Amino acid sequence: MASKSLDRRAKTAVIAAGCLIVAAPILAIGRYASTQMESTTIAEGHAHDDRLVSLNGKTMLLPPGTVARKIADWLKLGARGNHGFQIGDESFVAGKSDFKPEASERLEMLAQVLKHHREITTDIVVATAADPQPTLVKLEESRAARLKSALIGHGVPPIRVEVEEEEIATLLAQHRIERESGVSRIYVILSRSHA
Repeated sequence: MASKSLDRRAKTAVIAAGCLIVAAPILAIGRYASTQMESTTIAEGHAHDDRLVSLNGKTMLLPPGTVARKIADWLKLGARGNHGFQIGDESFVAGKSDFKPEASERLEMLAQVLKHHREITTDIVVATAADPQPTLVKLEESRAARLKSALIGHGVPPIRVEVEEEEIATLLAQHRIERESGVSRIYVILSRSHA
C-alpha cells in the first residue's frame, strides 16, 4: 500500500512539474504582451497638444489648428455669446467651391462638434470688402453654400446653420474672430445660448 501511495504522489508531482513547465512560458508571454499593450498609446500627444475627444459615440483626434479643435477649445472655456473662426482656403480646390479630399475629415470633425453641442447656432458668413470683387464674392458665396450643405449632410440640423453676407469691417467689429493667413473670406460665427 505504501508503494501505491508513493506512486500516486510521484505521478502528482510529475504532473504538477509538467504543468509548471508548460504554464511558465505561457505566463511569461502573457506578461510580455500586457506590458507591450500598456506602453502602446492610442493617440500620442505632441508638443502642440493633440486632443482626443469623444462626441456622439465617436472618438476623434482634433489636431491643433483645425476649426473643430479651436471650437472645442472655445467650448471648453465655457464661453457664452458669439465667437468666429475663419475657414481657410486650404479646404477648397483653388478657384472652385469643391472641397479638397482631405477636407472631408475636417468637415466631419466640425459637424460632430456642432451636433454634440445643441446650444450652438452657426452662421457661415461671407465677408465682403468695401470694394467687393464680384467674381471673388460669387466664389465665396458658392463655397459657403457648399459648407452649409456639407454640415447638414453630416447631420447638423438645417435650422442651426445659416449663410449670410456681411461687410468685413462690421463683422470684425461685432465678433471676436480667430483669423488665418490667406485670402479666404468665409467665417463660421458660433452663437452659444447657454453653457
